[in-house]
Amino acid sequence: ARIERTLSTTAVLVGEVSDIHSVRVRRTVDGLLVTYHCRFDPSLSVSNVHSHVDELERRMRADHPEILRITGHAEPIGFRLH
Repeated sequence: ARIERTLSTTAVLVGEVSDIHSVRVRRTVDGLLVTYHCRFDPSLSVSNVHSHVDELERRMRADHPEILRITGHAEPIGFRLH
């Protein structure tokens, strides 16, 4: 729950990334493995989205050195799996 809250708070600071959801944190002997999904404005370029997601992940690792790996899955706002 702490990692999920920090992800959401940090996403607001980074900007463009929203709706952090489907957060999964697994503890290993080497550290935490974090995966999450997030949303972004579909008018943004893929490069822009990746820059924001990368910044979010850099900040999370700086704030939580126990995170070994963090992986975000960016989805455009309005995207639905059928």
